[in-house]
Amino acid sequence: MKRTLSFLTTLCLLVNFTDLFANDRARSYIEQYKEIAQMEMHRTGIPASIKLAQALLESSWGQSDLATKANNHFGIKCGGNWNGKTFYKHDDDYDNDGQLLESCFRVFSNAQESFQNHSDFLTDPKKANRYGFLFQYPTTDFVSWAHGLHLAGYATDNKYPKKLIEIIEKYKLHELDQPINEKTLAKSKDRKVDQETSSNKILNNTKVVFANSKINYNIKTAKVDKDLSAKLLAEKYSIPIRNFITFNEIVLLPDDVITAGTTIFLENKKRDYQGEETTYTLKEGETIEYVAHIYGVRARTLRSINKIKKGEEAKANQVIKLKK
Repeated sequence: MKRTLSFLTTLCLLVNFTDLFANDRARSYIEQYKEIAQMEMHRTGIPASIKLAQALLESSWGQSDLATKANNHFGIKCGGNWNGKTFYKHDDDYDNDGQLLESCFRVFSNAQESFQNHSDFLTDPKKANRYGFLFQYPTTDFVSWAHGLHLAGYATDNKYPKKLIEIIEKYKLHELDQPINEKTLAKSKDRKVDQETSSNKILNNTKVVFANSKINYNIKTAKVDKDLSAKLLAEKYSIPIRNFITFNEIVLLPDDVITAGTTIFLENKKRDYQGEETTYTLKEGETIEYVAHIYGVRARTLRSINKIKKGEEAKANQVIKLKK
């Protein structure tokens, strides 16, 4: 009996010691990277709490091979457009015979690059139809962000939202989701973080097209007379920002600057296109949401007609049918 109690006591002490060690490691990680997470929140609108919780979870508290050997804290794979250094390890890729293959992961020169790349991944214009809706949530709503990431297919683990929320609440990461102070912002400028988000690149690419468009939308629209953020335009026309982003599907963030001359929608676009054109040929960098904005039709309709699933992207030179 005494021997059994002694074993249980030792086991409890070991578990407590492990928990304490993990907590210390987590807090050290948070202290080391919290300012980078806050700067990225200021740059892109992704909550610092969500970014840190994902980094903690994906990198095993900064101790994974990817984090220590490749500075990859989010497990982001190479993908077709990656031209940088690579790191290979077994993950979840299989060949046609069901044999596990080594997966290709991105290598970064430092952790900050990894955090920035994670932001760029979520704000990539080509993924707007997949992750764009997340930016309708306030940066303080980490619960919606956690569930939204799973809904968008960022992770297949059904417990992923719960894990993120538990990490955020345990370490009070939500306290980092408030506006950052001038000192932290100054550091952001000193580090020369690129302030142009992917969503702003969309607007720059489409400004001339919208300004010169002669299509009769037969929908309530307005032409922007000076550069304004989506949030200010929504307030100007008394439209909730969530609805404004839904109406204008190329807009990802409330802080996106919409340039003068751009046509904006003040109500939902039509389910079906009523104009004379029947097709549109995509150019490099253009998306289904881009075409939907030009022709005043919902992106969902174009995806249905062209059999392009949500989460998939059309390719350059692909002919998009505008009508059934």
